[in-house]
Amino acid sequence: MRKTLLFMMVFEMAMVGWCGAGEYEAGLTVGDTSLYGSLHYKSRMMDGFWKAGGSGLYADKDNIEYKWLELDFSVGNETLQPGLVFDVGFKGILGDAELNPVSGDVGALAFSGKVAYILSSDITFIPIEAYVGISYAPQILSFGDNENYLAYHVGLAFYIMDNAALVAEYDAYDVDMESGPGEWTLDDNVFRFGLKMHF
Repeated sequence: MRKTLLFMMVFEMAMVGWCGAGEYEAGLTVGDTSLYGSLHYKSRMMDGFWKAGGSGLYADKDNIEYKWLELDFSVGNETLQPGLVFDVGFKGILGDAELNPVSGDVGALAFSGKVAYILSSDITFIPIEAYVGISYAPQILSFGDNENYLAYHVGLAFYIMDNAALVAEYDAYDVDMESGPGEWTLDDNVFRFGLKMHF
């Protein structure tokens, strides 16, 4: 498992580096019991944009511990309505989870989607982005010890400058597992705060 996680991390860095000049987005959010970091490359197209990159998650609280890496690719559009952004794509997830005393490997190819709306500084004191996203993998797209994967997040990004924002986010995970003596569910939700930068 460690070798696989290392390979995914190296592949992610190589993929982002291969993209060349463009717009990059890096983020880091932390909570009392969890840490989440991401790096993506975004390229404009005539009818919207495409985005590729990856992220890493680690959480440890009470009797629950889980960690995984994600590689994702999505396409989106910012032109349907001013301030409104849609994107859809795919996300690969690989890692492990533990609900003491049972544990198992997590793997999935999930469908993902996100909707965001940016309130301009004409309405608020500073630009504020409100967003909601979801990732879902049914059993046929899940592997390892998990039977399906569901994650969703809701957040606000407060742009303190053109290329940086303070982020407040709520994330929830519902992962059905089958390992050890029988079936069990990783069911967790966390609040995290941090920083998102564009360059």
